[in-house]
Amino acid sequence: MTTVGLVGLGLTGSVIARFILEQRPDLRIVMAGAGPLSLKAGKDLGELVGLCQCDVIVSEAEEIPMELERTRPRTVIDFSNAEATLSLLSSYKSIGCGVVLGTTGFTKSQLSTLEHAANTQDFALMYAPNITRGVNVLMMIAKLVANYLPRYDIEVIERHHRRKMDSPSGTAAKIVAQLHEARGTDRTLYGRHDTTPRENGEIGVHSLRAGGIVGVHEVMFASEFDEIVITHRAESRLAFAAGAVEAAEWIASRRGFYTIEDMIRDNEPNKSIPIPAKPLRIGSRHPVVV
Repeated sequence: MTTVGLVGLGLTGSVIARFILEQRPDLRIVMAGAGPLSLKAGKDLGELVGLCQCDVIVSEAEEIPMELERTRPRTVIDFSNAEATLSLLSSYKSIGCGVVLGTTGFTKSQLSTLEHAANTQDFALMYAPNITRGVNVLMMIAKLVANYLPRYDIEVIERHHRRKMDSPSGTAAKIVAQLHEARGTDRTLYGRHDTTPRENGEIGVHSLRAGGIVGVHEVMFASEFDEIVITHRAESRLAFAAGAVEAAEWIASRRGFYTIEDMIRDNEPNKSIPIPAKPLRIGSRHPVVV
């Protein structure tokens, strides 16, 4: 049985907790930590997420390092915030766990710190600003399209609930970074609110915050004559919970720095689709390869 620690019990962290308690009896939550001044501290985790008691008392923020050391979970799912994650790096190293990091809002310098720590110390970290398998496949497809359509303009549009604090989303920022890498460009324009014409090679990014939108990411490729729009829509936070659990199981026995793409590639079926040497014969009721 894999033991799991939860750091951060906001909207997504709470859904992950309920998902594990309700649907994954093969996983055991051994600790959970809330943010500073959280009213969830000191309460039973099961009761907090609308289930029966599970005998896991939510720790206050300052108690999290001590609880990590006491319970020593094999994997930690961290949906806290950038500063909290960075402050816990020494604890993650100390217990040698795998960490699934769904936190967003890191600077480039902070991400470099995380990557260096995971690659040089005895623990594993998976950086996953959007934890769903689907949106990461969207990124992989978008990079492919960017290579095949080098002259098409690119716009990235993301929509989230009104309470989301960072803008653009961490997922959108990662999509843009990967598209720039594929194109060999570096200019990003956030929103359009002046009369400056579009520059070649720039990528536009637009963030919408309204209502209870769980999460939508779109990448649009447009020419003078046509367009392709690739969309990922999270219909429920259960998509994040399922992705986080899959990542937690995958990272548990590893060391170093990873992304969701590493897990997806590792799980690819080793199958090849035969491609005919010549077109199929036309006009036969049962076409054959010739």
